[in-house]
Parts: sequence; structure tokens; C-alpha cells
Amino acid sequence: MTPNLPARLLLTQFFDAISDAAVYLEAVRDGGHQLLDFRITAGNEKGGKLIAEGLFQAEWGSQLLGDEPVRQATFQALFRQHASLLQTGEVEEFDLLHPGLHQIVRVTRSRLGDGVLVLIKEVAQTGPGQSLSLTDLLSGILEASLNGIITYEAMTDEQGTITDFRFVRLNNAARQMLSLSENVVGKPMIEQIPGVKESGLFDKFVRVVETGQPIRFETPFPAGDRLFWYDMVVVKLGNGFVITFNDITEGKESALLNEQQRLQLDSIMNASLSGVAAFEAIREEGEIVDYTLVRYNSEAARVFGFTHDMCGQRLLPNVPGLVEAGLFAVYRRVTETGVSERLQVQLPVQGGWFDVGVAKFDDGFVTTFNDISQIQQANTEVARQKSLLQSVLDNSLNNVFVYEAIRDDAGGIIDLRLKMANAAAQRDVLNAYDTDPVGKTLLEFLPTSRTTGQFNVYAQVIETGQPVRTEHYYPDVQVWYETAVAKLDDGCVVTGINITQRKQAALEKDRQTTLLDGVLNASQDAILVFEAIREPDGAICDLRYTHVNSTAHGMFGSPAYSINQTTYLQRYPNARTNLFSQYCRVIETGEPFHQEVRHQTDQVDRWFDVTAVKLSDGVVVSVRDISSRKQAELRIEEAAAELQTVIDTSQTGIFLFSPVRNDADELIDFRFRIANRRLASYIGQEPDILIGGLGSEWFPGYQKNGLFDAYQRVYETGLQERFDFHYETDGIDAWFDIMATKAGDDVLVTFADYTPLKQLQQQLETLVGDLQRSNQNLEQFAYVASHDLQEPLRKIVGFGDIVQAQYADQLGENGADLIRRMQSAAARMQVLIKDVLTYSRLATKRETTEPVDLNLLVEGVLGDLERALDEKKATVHVDPLPTLHGDAAQLRQLFQNLIANALKFTKANGMPVVRITAHQVVGRDTDGLAPVADANRLYYLIEVSDNGIGFDTQHADRIFQVFQRLHSRSSYEGTGIGLAIVQKVIENHHGYVRAKGVTGEGATFQVLFPVPVVGRP
Repeated sequence: MTPNLPARLLLTQFFDAISDAAVYLEAVRDGGHQLLDFRITAGNEKGGKLIAEGLFQAEWGSQLLGDEPVRQATFQALFRQHASLLQTGEVEEFDLLHPGLHQIVRVTRSRLGDGVLVLIKEVAQTGPGQSLSLTDLLSGILEASLNGIITYEAMTDEQGTITDFRFVRLNNAARQMLSLSENVVGKPMIEQIPGVKESGLFDKFVRVVETGQPIRFETPFPAGDRLFWYDMVVVKLGNGFVITFNDITEGKESALLNEQQRLQLDSIMNASLSGVAAFEAIREEGEIVDYTLVRYNSEAARVFGFTHDMCGQRLLPNVPGLVEAGLFAVYRRVTETGVSERLQVQLPVQGGWFDVGVAKFDDGFVTTFNDISQIQQANTEVARQKSLLQSVLDNSLNNVFVYEAIRDDAGGIIDLRLKMANAAAQRDVLNAYDTDPVGKTLLEFLPTSRTTGQFNVYAQVIETGQPVRTEHYYPDVQVWYETAVAKLDDGCVVTGINITQRKQAALEKDRQTTLLDGVLNASQDAILVFEAIREPDGAICDLRYTHVNSTAHGMFGSPAYSINQTTYLQRYPNARTNLFSQYCRVIETGEPFHQEVRHQTDQVDRWFDVTAVKLSDGVVVSVRDISSRKQAELRIEEAAAELQTVIDTSQTGIFLFSPVRNDADELIDFRFRIANRRLASYIGQEPDILIGGLGSEWFPGYQKNGLFDAYQRVYETGLQERFDFHYETDGIDAWFDIMATKAGDDVLVTFADYTPLKQLQQQLETLVGDLQRSNQNLEQFAYVASHDLQEPLRKIVGFGDIVQAQYADQLGENGADLIRRMQSAAARMQVLIKDVLTYSRLATKRETTEPVDLNLLVEGVLGDLERALDEKKATVHVDPLPTLHGDAAQLRQLFQNLIANALKFTKANGMPVVRITAHQVVGRDTDGLAPVADANRLYYLIEVSDNGIGFDTQHADRIFQVFQRLHSRSSYEGTGIGLAIVQKVIENHHGYVRAKGVTGEGATFQVLFPVPVVGRP
């Protein structure tokens, strides 16, 4: 051996030098050197091949048993064999059928260090070119197998029905596992294996033979007082079958024992009144930073406030206050040192004091704890009471003496020894006889006590046990005491009160009574004190008033003398089963009573908060009038109901969403907290059905159509969102105006269904498209009118002029008249085309608006009409006119048409007068010209009036229609389009026009233009 080579390398070289397959299994032990398992740590190439082919069903570095129950059951027997060999050191050698190589191998096992060396070699054949006989091979396989193997042949009746199976061959493993005799071959199965038919195994064997289908199963097998478990494989063989089985009893029993122990542990832990929990350390770079919860009982869950399974969760985030209380430091110390600790600690978060024990458990700890809050409180109270007693004794104005009997041999009392005296007794009595009497006898420091009879009274009480109350005078201090003597063990306790000051005490009592009455009467609550009136058998039959404050007198409407002179049932004879029974229960049990009581009659409806507490053999009752609070609560409830009614009757959908999270604290849905009837109507439900349900339950599509994302965004950012949304899933096709707002930890959603408006909008868009196409047609018409139509007319007029000029003589008068008429008609046609073109442009085109001074505009129009004014000898009066925002060209056309219209329809031989006025008016003052919706709007009212021929008012609307004329063309020229152009211009400027006329007197055209808003065009 080379000393400087590592042991592992030498072992590897040793294995490689061996011709046989070699595998080394190293022992795995715990801290107490107990054998737990074997780890496959080393070997040669052949050994690795055998491992890979399933000899150990493992790989290098893995353990033989491992953690899996099935593997543990399979290799438990092999583990025991290796453990036994490791202990005894004996070398074992045997033949084994190797399933991977399909041949028999020879296995040699021996101890090597703290492990087992396994050598495996192929069994040599009997001679060159020869092989084992089939019988020898089968026998070798059977005897070498660690599994039980049995072959059976079927036994049938005359009908061919299988009635039993006969043993044909079996190996020693099968014989030992089933405790079969040596001469079992040839015997029936049912005879040799009792219960095989009742257990159902026989039927399974029959099914395999009849169907030819192999089966594998686990089955129990009783043997003596023990129940064995086997893993069986059954395969048809000829007219019978072969069965191989492996003993898995220990694995089964181990699994069953583990389960029983787990259940027992759970039962014990959960039955424990103590909290129990186990934790495993969480380390970072070796330092304990937290613990993982491994196991806990129901009491621990209650104390820690767990509402669901917390195993696997971290300790500190889920159990606050441990670091501040110092417990976490204890946990770490116990884990690191292994030294158990016990302490009492206060955990404010968990609400009390706890007695905590901590012990190391693996790389963690197990803790048990008891809630000792009541014990701590009791101990504190005992200490307080003890201190209070001593304080009472030391500060008591009463004298307190404790004596112990001194007896003779016959047991008679011959003296009393003073064991204790309080400060008052020392100060008021004893100092007059002895400055330090404690420990001395009564007859020693007060010899006159025998002659005064005081000694005899004390001795009598000690002997009889009957307490005595008496008065005693101490002449040396010249005071009288009222003395109470009671037996205490083999002695007595004597308390005395100086009755010299009884009068003063009585006066003090009266003062205290007055003070109590003052306190009671100052209370805003009614306070009544009762004492029980009992039957001879002790049962309470009534309650007597002993104290009643002024608030009670005012509350119940009875003066003090009338209450104090009666009992409870005299005042309330029908109350025996109501408050009276509750007061009696308080007196008998000592448990306080509290209840809100309603007193309702035809005249009164009042609520009272009643509290009753036991006082001696009576009860103190405090009554508070809470009618105002109850009425307020009722109003709140009514308001809430009204609010719900408002919500439900709202045409706007309203609902409140609460977030729903998964275990990873991710927002995955929302839950309805409030839903109104409008929302519920979309799914044909009532609002109450939705409340508490998930949004995805009632509206599955909202998680995919973007709504959920919007609500999640509002919830996480806190920013309000308002948006339009087309909901077209879940059987709903509607347009909504949605507003989502975060409200606390919820999302408030309101929405309005504007589907009809959206549909109308779509219809309007269709109409706008139609209108745009119509305008395009008009524009095409205008183009035709301005080009294609006027060109022929110009040629007609031109040719007419040529004919009239060059051929007038040849045409004669009639021909010339026809030419004149033709030219006149062509001229009218040109004017008509021009007017139609103007009208169509007004209908399809709106020029850019600008401020237009109507004074300058009208002045220009009059200039254009100067020839017509002169011919008609007309007079035009123009008042100051406003400045409008509009299209100057269109407004010029409007005033030119109105003034020209006035000049056209004049009286024969009359002098035309045209007047143009303007002033501001409100819509409501326009005599219906402005619509009701614009009643408060400010307008410029411009009127153009004349003294012409006028018209009948019933034709007022007709004159604004295209091509409509009230007179023949022969009477008055015109195309019938001028006033239609006026109306179109006013419509383009969002105004209104109306004509009024009186036949033979003239006409007035009223035009409304909206006054521009300041800051807007």
C-alpha cells in the first residue's frame, strides 16, 4: 500500500484490479452511531454495470433504503442481512439469479471497514461447449431467488371447472415464508393454505389461468398470531400458474406504524390544552434568520391566530411580537446550544402571559406553551389581596388580636399566647400594658383579664367553636370596645372596635349615606337598589326598593316616597317573567345582566339600557334612557334603506367591487359588495343574488374584454378612470359610459347605458353620409348650372342679337317680337340659374366668419341699388345697426334681397319707404320667433319694413319656399328664390326669420341674430 495516496483512490485501484464485479456499501449512522442505512459509495466498472442493470435499483452515491416507503419495503430484508454481516463479520457466499443477465451469479459478501464489500461473479459452466441442464438451471434459479416461487397445476371436476390447485414446485424461500411442510408437493392448495378461498386469492388464481392475463397485487397473509404482507405476481403456466412473492410485511408495518404514530401524535397534540409547535431553522450563510413552521396543534393555531394551514410558512411574518418579547433570541439559543429553556413571557400581540418551554429538535426546536394570563392575574390578585389585607390590618381602626391556646397535660386551657396584634391594637390597647407583648401570654401582660371574664370568654370560644360578640371596657386606657371573638385553629381571633366614638361613627355613616345619595342623584342614569324578599324555603318572591336616585324618579314618573313604600311586583305585577326573573337570576348566580329593553304602549315608545349587578342579597340596577340613540339608529337604517332604494331605482348602474386574491397575493377577480337593480337587470337577477358573488361568475367575459384590467388599474393606482365601453359578450350588446373610482379597499363603478344614443349616433352618421352625397350632387349641379347651362343661353342671346340686328327687316314685326320674347326668356333663365346657383352654394358652403359691421354693409348695398332707388323714388331709413360675426358676402346677399324685395312690391304711383331698425331682445320676448329652448338667449332683432302692397299673413311661410310666388310673373318680375336665399343665410348664422304683412299696407321682415358670447366668435 502506498501511504501517501488518499484512501479513496487506493480503494478504487483495488476494485479495478479485481476481475469480479465489486460494490462497496458504506454504513450511514446517526449521532448516536446507530445504523440507519447503507450508501453505495464505491466499486469497479462491472459493479457499476450491475447497479445500472437493477441489482440494487440505484446509482452511485444513493442509499439502499432511501426515503420512499416502497423502496424501503423492497430492500428491508437485504438491509437486515448486511447489518447482521456488519455486526458478526462472517463472510457469506451464495448463488443468485441475476435478472439483468438472465443467468446465475455467485455473490460473496464480507465486512470491510464500516461497510460491506459485495463481490459478484458469473457461475462457470460445467465444461467447454456444455451448459447447465434446464432442470438444474430451474432448480438453481428457484433456490437462489430471495423471492418465494411456487408453481401450481389446476385440479378440475368432470365439467372442467377448476376446483383446486396442486403444488408442483416451490423454493425454500416460499416454504419458509408460508410455513409449508417439506412434503407439500402434490398436495392441494386449499388443504395446505387455509383461508385461501375465503380471502379471494383462489378466485384471482382461477381468473389468471382462465384468462391468461398476469396480475400483481399486495395481500395480507395470516400466520399464527402475526399478519404478513406479500407483494405477489401471478402468471399462467401450462394448465396452472407460477406465483412469485416477496415479504413486504416490515415495510407495511412500518408504514402503518408511522401513520398510527402520526395520527396518535395529531390526536395527542390536538387534545393537549397546551400549544405545541415544531420549527426548522432557516439559515443564511450559517446564521439563523427565521424558522419554518413544521407542525402545530389546534391550541397553537388559536394562540397564533392561524385560520388556515400554515405548515411550511415562515415564523416571523406570521407571528408578530416574538423579537420584541425576546422569544426569537431564545429559539436561536436553544437551536444552537441544544440546551432546553423554560420561561414566562408576555406577548401583547397574542394577548397575555405564557409559560413557554423550548427544546432542540433537529436543526430547529419544538416549543410548548400554556396561556397563564389568568394565573398571572390570579397571582397578582392574591399578592394584591395579601398586601391589601396587611394594609387593612395595619391601617384598620379596629383592634385585631390573634391568640393561641396554652394547655396543660389534661388538655385544659391555662393561658393564651398573643401571636399577632395589628398596629391599632398595639397603639390603642397593648402599649398601655406592655410595649412588646407579642409572644407573651394574656395573663402575663393583662392579669386582670381573668377577673373581668375576658379570659373565660376567649377560652369558651376556643373550646366550643361558637363565636361571641361582647363589649369590654379597658380601665387603664378608659375606652370601651365592642369585641368579636371567633375560633381560629387552636386559638382565637379577637377584633375590637372603640365604641367610645360610636356616635362619631354614626355621624360619619350618615355623612357617607348623604354622599352616596349625592353621587347617585348626580348620575344621569337611573339607579335602583333592591333587596330580595324570600319565601320560607329561600325562594325569591319579590324585591324591595332600598335606594332610588332622582333620575329614576324622573324617568319612571314616581316620587321617592311612593317607590320606597312598595315592592317591585306591586309596581309591576305583570313583570314576573320578564326583568324580574333576570334580577332574581343575578342575585342567585352572581352573574351580571345587561340588555336593551323596549317599553311600548299606545302613548309611549321608549328604549332603555338595563344593567343589573349583584349586591349582597340584592341587586343594583342601572337604567339609561337610550330612546334618542335608538331613534337615531332607526333613522340611519331608514336612510340606508332609502339609499338602497335610490340606488336600485337609479337608471345608472352602480356596484361596489372588493378585490379577490390568490395564495400568491395576486389580484385575480373582484367580488360584488353592493349591486343595484339596474346592473342585475342585465342578467335577469335580483341585486341580492349578485352580492357576495364573483364578477367572473356573473359576467365571465369581463376578465377578457379589458374591463377587469381597467378596474385592476384603478384599484392599484388609486386614479379615477372614465371611459366608453362596448360590452358585446355574455349575451349583452350595449354601449356604456363607465366611471371607476377607488373607495377605500374597494372599487366603486357607475355606468350609464347610452346604447339608444349610440344607435342614434350611428343613424346620424349614416344620414350625414347621405347628406354629404347630396351636397356633392348639388355641387355637381352648381357646376353644370354655372358652365353647361349658361353657355347655351349665352349663345341663344348672342344669336338672337345677331338675328335682330342683321335680319330685322326680313323677320317682320312678328318675327322681331318672337326674337324679343326668346331673348327675354333666355334672360330670365340666366337670372334663374344664377339664383339657383347662389341658393345651392348657400346650402352647401359656409364661409369663414368674421366681424361684420352691418352699417357699412347696408351702406354698400344701397349704393348697389342706387339706380333702382332713383327709379322708384324710394326713401330708405336706416337706424344704427350692430356688428355681427358672420359671412359678409351672405349677409350682403340677405340685405340686398330684402331691400330689393321691398322695392319690387310697391304700390302703383306710390312713393316707396323702407325702414331698417335694430335692437337687442331676449328670446322669450320675441313673440315665439325664438324657440323655447333659447328663451334666455340674447339676440339682435333687425326689422326691414316697407309700405308696399303687403300680403296676407296666412302666406307668411310660403314666401320663403323655393320657386313660390304670390303674384304672376307678368305683374312682378322674379324667380321665386330671393326670400329662400334670405332664409338659408339666416339658418347659416343660427338665426330665425319671420314675415308679417297686411294687404295694401306693407310688409315687415323680422330677423334674429344671436348676440356673440364674450370670448367666443
